[in-house]
Amino acid sequence: MTMKLALLILVFGATSFSDIEPEYNLEYFREKFHSSNSLNDLQEIINLQPVESSETELQTIHAYKAVSETMLAEHTFSVFSKLKYFNNGSRKLDSIIGQNPNVENRYLRLLVQLNVPRMLNYYEMIDEDIDFIDQHLNNEITSRKFKNLFIETLLKATSDQDLQIKISKIKID
Repeated sequence: MTMKLALLILVFGATSFSDIEPEYNLEYFREKFHSSNSLNDLQEIINLQPVESSETELQTIHAYKAVSETMLAEHTFSVFSKLKYFNNGSRKLDSIIGQNPNVENRYLRLLVQLNVPRMLNYYEMIDEDIDFIDQHLNNEITSRKFKNLFIETLLKATSDQDLQIKISKIKID
């Protein structure tokens, strides 16, 4: 009996908890995105392969990847590279929203719109995205933590007082 127990400990004890890969699910991508503060963080988001999820969750994960790609523009000096990162990421994001216009994907596009220079002409959907988020946030996002995080992040993303007022009026249940 003790020999079997020792064998089991050897076999199953050889794998430490540090060897276990985290699950790269939607919640992981949300957390990673909102805590990212470096080029390495953005590249990690872009390069991670998500676990099997529903089609809607996979599209939202890809939306986080697309927004991360647009944010790479902040970490390069070349104007051409900045434009390339922005155009590639924003095209991917708009395509995802065309297929799945859920509240989280709209939130991500709104974040990009609020943070890019106006000369890039990527601001046409700001009011529509705010209205969509206002109408659908409580139905689509169940976590109060993430609802609050989304609103707080949007408020920090703009200095436009009219937009801040509109965003602050989004009701969280």
